[in-house]
Amino acid sequence: AELQSAVRPAAEAGARSLALPVLPALRELLPDGLRRGSTVSVGGSMSLLLALLAAASAEGAWCVLVDLPFGGGAAQLSAEAAQDFGIDLARLPLVPCAGKDWTTVVGALLDAFDVVAARPPARLPDGDLRRLGARARSRQSVLVPVLAAGARWPTADLRLTAEPGGWVGIGEGYGRLS
Repeated sequence: AELQSAVRPAAEAGARSLALPVLPALRELLPDGLRRGSTVSVGGSMSLLLALLAAASAEGAWCVLVDLPFGGGAAQLSAEAAQDFGIDLARLPLVPCAGKDWTTVVGALLDAFDVVAARPPARLPDGDLRRLGARARSRQSVLVPVLAAGARWPTADLRLTAEPGGWVGIGEGYGRLS
């Protein structure tokens, strides 16, 4: 009886190993975590991207950033911001310019990293989208296309988009902000 309680069905064991953890703030959107072998597009916010990578990185996952603006400006990522989210900078290499062989570079990185976050070129053939998704599935990595405003990744398993918000509630010097 003790042995039976210690043994889990293979399907249950496999399901647990196929997910990377996410921050508590994202658990409502991703209750099972970040599923390995999936494509999750992110748009509208570098903070959303960092939040998506944070828990996985903190648990030891290797993440890579490809063709993303890095330096600390308003629309850029910074090492300080990544570290504030809990991302292990020792496990976060940068590929500043994948060049004309973007698909080949990202495909090779999917072989080696748990999470590949990459800003795609403006135009990418549908065949390349499908091949990269298949590569992520076969290698059990997570592909995270980071999209410019209005762009789409039609083969994404999940689309996360941050929309601009605003403050309401302050009238003539009194009230509550929400």
